Amino acid sequence: MSPLINFLKEFYNLTISPQFQEKLLPIKIVFSVFLVVFISIIIFVLLKSDFLVQMLGNWTLFVKSVFVSKTELEKRNFKKWQKIKERLEKNMEAEYKLTAIEAYEMLDKNLKRMGYQGKNLEERIRKFTPEELSNLKELLKSVQICADIIHDPDYKLSKEKTQEIIANFEKALTDLEAF
Repeated sequence: MSPLINFLKEFYNLTISPQFQEKLLPIKIVFSVFLVVFISIIIFVLLKSDFLVQMLGNWTLFVKSVFVSKTELEKRNFKKWQKIKERLEKNMEAEYKLTAIEAYEMLDKNLKRMGYQGKNLEERIRKFTPEELSNLKELLKSVQICADIIHDPDYKLSKEKTQEIIANFEKALTDLEAF
């Protein structure tokens, strides 16, 4: 037999020997723990982001709903909504614009999370009927104003108009049971 084959046989016998396996056990345990931790982190990050929903479609919503309770989502949405509404107290036009844009983004993310498809928020909202969203016309107007704000930095927005926009988004989020 050739020296290479002899070497390979000896190496194989060494690796399967009980003494060698006993020495490898602590290393195997450490790497197994690291593997479990890293896989858990990856799963957690994928479930918290909307990446899977955008890439793989609606079946991921089911998987997400198994790991993230609806009440947790509702609590998170409610907290975020309270922060958005607090911006109105600052009495600055820039804050009004930011408030409207954040509300726009929050509604958009919730609709995506619920599985509604479309290129933008307006397309997703147009899939609803007035029975599903009681303020559909007003909501579409508010969405258009937000789109104008995003595309025109000089857009003038009053506190009253911002309050109206926020009320429309809040009604829609309530109708959708987001909080």
